[in-house]
Amino acid sequence: MAADWSTLPLDLLGDIAMKLETVEDFIYFSAVCRSWNRISSLIKHKWRPIPMPWLLLAENTSDNNPYCVRNI
Repeated sequence: MAADWSTLPLDLLGDIAMKLETVEDFIYFSAVCRSWNRISSLIKHKWRPIPMPWLLLAENTSDNNPYCVRNI
């Protein structure tokens, strides 16, 4: 028997949605079904994407600093 994901409790769906890391994931989550869309519309004012980590890349610069911080 297949699971009916649309019947998950709203508090559980809210917890899951709050752990989504990207805007794309949040949009895909809201597109699954009506109940998932409803919970996403209820929590969208609280949800924030998790920022991607900064990278430290080796790069030759004019001030002889061999490292440069980049946010990609």
